[in-house]
Amino acid sequence: MKRLFWHLFIIWAVLPLGVLAQDNKATETPVGSKEPDAAYKNFKDAYAAGNQALKDKKWGDAFAAYKAAEDLATSDIGKAQADNAQGWVLLKEKKWKEAKEILSKAAEADPDNKTVQKNLGVACYRMYEYGFAGVPVLREAIKDLEISDDTEFLDMAKGAQTREDSYTQMTPEPEPNLDGLNFKALTALGDKVQSKGQFDLALKIFKKAEDVAVSPGAKGAAANRQGKVLIDARRPNESIPYFERAVKYQPNEKVFLNNLGFSYWVLYDSGKGTVSDLKKAADVFYKGNAVDPSYHVDNLKMAVEELKEVDPESAKAYTIKEDKGDGAGAEDDNTVKKEDSGTKTDQDTK
Repeated sequence: MKRLFWHLFIIWAVLPLGVLAQDNKATETPVGSKEPDAAYKNFKDAYAAGNQALKDKKWGDAFAAYKAAEDLATSDIGKAQADNAQGWVLLKEKKWKEAKEILSKAAEADPDNKTVQKNLGVACYRMYEYGFAGVPVLREAIKDLEISDDTEFLDMAKGAQTREDSYTQMTPEPEPNLDGLNFKALTALGDKVQSKGQFDLALKIFKKAEDVAVSPGAKGAAANRQGKVLIDARRPNESIPYFERAVKYQPNEKVFLNNLGFSYWVLYDSGKGTVSDLKKAADVFYKGNAVDPSYHVDNLKMAVEELKEVDPESAKAYTIKEDKGDGAGAEDDNTVKKEDSGTKTDQDTK
């Protein structure tokens, strides 16, 4: 798959949108607050408390304060702002489905708010790309992102839609007889059916290729291809054992290391993993960086930057080498690149 490698670090915004003018309104203990003794007199107080908690990376407290702000809001615009802020917290927590639900409320209350529409589009796209939802939600993402005037996520979503459309228009390959085919023939056939979206069949063919392969390099290449199929099939969490096997065959192969690191990172970014998976991603990218500092160094930067958000002490352990080029490295059809899953956000997603 020949796609231009783009690099974009995760640059999270600290605060959501600025506080809108609201009529003061007294309240009891805010709904959902983790601190029952923290009562807010008005929308502005609750929203400011949410901003501070967000700045301190106390996601639960931030969400509770923004929920209190929603209850205190006296206009649809204010409620939308508070809903958007709650959705932003959920995006930070990688709770894509929950974020979509609450951001949909914000979009209904304030349909002209382009930031809300972008956040909703991001939530929808994440649900699609990580296999939590299908093509209908991808179409929702495109619609929301078009309203938001976002171009980066919109391009990725439209690219995914183009691929999905192409799969439906192709004539599926019949189930082949794999007996007697050599490694080269099997990998060529696997590549062909994968390009048609026949992912289960491609997995079967590449597994056969791994079985008939003789050298560690060939076996690693077949295992790596199986992992890549699962990334393309939007089943990234299933890809990890295959990339681990590829690295076991060839521990210092930079392509395999990059892909294994990416699979750990996607597990974390999908919301199904933990900080330990993010650390595994950083460790593997770090090893790849030692093998070739010019090869997709941005993946290591990406993992370390996010690790700084959740475990600053662990992030200090990584020294990134950049002494051999611009960091892009040579492209390879079986290298997983960041645009393959489109998992970035930027400072406007708030």
